[in-house]
Amino acid sequence: MSKDVLNNARYLAAIVALQLQAENARHRHLVVLSGSRKWAVELAYEVIARLGVMQTLWLTDEPQCSTPEWEVEYSPAKKAIRHLGSERSLIVMDAYAGFHPDAFGAISGTLKAGGVFVLLTPEIDQWADYDDPDYERITSLPFARASLTRRFISHINDSISAAQSVLRISEQRGLCHLQNSLEGSIPSGAMTASEPLQSKGGDSSLTPDQQQAVEAICRVVTGHRRRPLVITSDRGRGKSAALGLAAAKLIKRGLSRIVLTAPLIASVESAFAMLEVQFPQGVRTGLGFSTQSGGDCEVIFIPPDELISATPDAELLLVDEAAAIPTPMLETLLVRYSRVVFASTIHGYEGTGRGFAVRFTKTLDQQTPQWRSVHLSSPIRWAENDPLEACVFDALLLNASPNEPIVSRQIDFTKLKTCWLDQDELLHNQTLLKQVFGLLVLAHYRTSPDDLRMLLDGPSLRVVAQFAGSDLVVVALLVREGGLERELGDAIWQGRRRPRGHLIPQVLSSMGGFHEATDLTGERVMRIAVHPSLHQLGLGAALIEEISRQGEHDGVDYIGSSFGATVELISFWQHVGFSPLRLGLQREAASGTHSLVVMRPISASAIALCKEAEQRFYDQFYFDLSGTFNSLSVDMVLRLLGSLEAEKWLLDKRDIADLVAFTEHFRVYESCSHVVAKLVILAATNNMLDSECTKPEAAVLIRRVVQKQTVSAVVSALHLAGKKELEQLLRSAVCKLFLRYQQPLSFS
Repeated sequence: MSKDVLNNARYLAAIVALQLQAENARHRHLVVLSGSRKWAVELAYEVIARLGVMQTLWLTDEPQCSTPEWEVEYSPAKKAIRHLGSERSLIVMDAYAGFHPDAFGAISGTLKAGGVFVLLTPEIDQWADYDDPDYERITSLPFARASLTRRFISHINDSISAAQSVLRISEQRGLCHLQNSLEGSIPSGAMTASEPLQSKGGDSSLTPDQQQAVEAICRVVTGHRRRPLVITSDRGRGKSAALGLAAAKLIKRGLSRIVLTAPLIASVESAFAMLEVQFPQGVRTGLGFSTQSGGDCEVIFIPPDELISATPDAELLLVDEAAAIPTPMLETLLVRYSRVVFASTIHGYEGTGRGFAVRFTKTLDQQTPQWRSVHLSSPIRWAENDPLEACVFDALLLNASPNEPIVSRQIDFTKLKTCWLDQDELLHNQTLLKQVFGLLVLAHYRTSPDDLRMLLDGPSLRVVAQFAGSDLVVVALLVREGGLERELGDAIWQGRRRPRGHLIPQVLSSMGGFHEATDLTGERVMRIAVHPSLHQLGLGAALIEEISRQGEHDGVDYIGSSFGATVELISFWQHVGFSPLRLGLQREAASGTHSLVVMRPISASAIALCKEAEQRFYDQFYFDLSGTFNSLSVDMVLRLLGSLEAEKWLLDKRDIADLVAFTEHFRVYESCSHVVAKLVILAATNNMLDSECTKPEAAVLIRRVVQKQTVSAVVSALHLAGKKELEQLLRSAVCKLFLRYQQPLSFS
């Protein structure tokens, strides 16, 4: 018998022993096969055969030939999200096809208790030098994929090597034994298969956490209105199943229509599965579930963007994976639905519930101060202290966080230290890396494992931060853009090329018509994050000033940014001297917002471009308010109109005569709508709509006059009694503005 055969027999015996331990403990384990691709793939097939798994998921872009007796489903890592909602006993991930950070984090949550996750990698000391195909996603000119660093891979490799529960087998080095013996006892906190997870009362299939969540969801319906519930949990805690069981209980109590929303329908498969168990006679459709074939009572899935645009009736709204839905969209749902449950994963690929909690709870405190919360901590799909979960959390920094909240009065803001952080420093200083990534997680609604790789390996990426002592208080990520060759610039302007990266130059050139934008060089602020306990203290603005000073020193033409536009973000960027240059014509699917490009010019060339681009932006923005942007929020319209030049909207004598006639009821609105529009825009440029008009009046002026929405649409959106009330609000608002206009220097 050959040495290779003997070695493989030893390896398989170790994996089988590990799987048996996992099964007894209701745990899951990671097995890493490091060596040549041929060796790792062949050994992985032997693992499948030895474990007798009939349905294995294999993530790879280059499927291998499956042996006839074993069913293997191949899937590209970039499509791993399709498999959410399913469960597997064995998963193989081929890192030779590319290590996809988001896929690794997402798909690990679909592994059953007793399951094994097999990761195929190059040799331990060679993996960080391997030309990973997935790095193509973060390349940008002038860099080639092969030239990028592999700090992230080094981080993953080190994290796996340090994990006590990982079984690593090397083609060159042989079996790397677990630091905890395979023959050891079941770790503290684990359960055996004979110890079912169940509550002490009620439904025996539920954990006490789930039982509490179900009861709390039911109280949202039976209790007072406007008392939303927030449910948080880690993955595998039965959050979605609790939503489904609560929906079933409420239907049995008489509810007829419940709406369920989430970023992906796959995220709520557990909820629908629970409904099918509770109503065996029910009918499952692609986007919903009816308790009877005739459609008696139903739970229907509606994507968040469609839910906001249509606002269908619902006796209860269940929002799953709320962390992955932008806060402005959640705020809209909170206003429109009086009985709503927001459920969120705390750590995961979907986004981060910690950031969601920090941002959204402020809104809840203001709008619905009697909101309640429930946290699910007990896992149901695997036992406590799961080795795979711990390994994935550590490797992807899913539990990273900044230092404990800082009390602002203890900080001397004149002694903050600014540091331009090197990516190598981040790799070798795990404490610093966790602080930086943890703060980014808290500040953004969707920070994923992919972002950790970008932080460590992004080409042209720079990290700048400010510290109070050893505490990180604010951080920003920057990327250098522009300075492209003339031939490429021509192709971009003509729409023939769209290379990766260089977002602002490409947007301004291909969509804005500014050919020279690709010639200029700039620093784009990708992210900026302030410690949540230190908001509204000017730290973000101060860091932007530091970035601008450094940009001027480095000789760049401008500082820019592109972000999902909200009133708060627009206010911030305008406050620090940035001009809006381009608003995306369509809402982004991920954020539900229009992306806004802003710029703060430094060089004379950039100043000239910025001035012209800003003027063209406002000209087009006003024109598009009655078309493309006619559903933009009133607050955002007011925020952007506030920077218009008033001179273009000054009233002449005939305009004034028309306004007199309208305010005196001599004219109907339709006969002088263009003059009313001039008055409204003029007032908006002086920020007088908020000060002179009530909120309903300002909303009528923007929706009816500026955005030219129909009477029925405005009446419906503002919940008015009818056309008569709309006309009263419109005339009242115009009277107030016209009266103020006639006062000396009022609109100067």
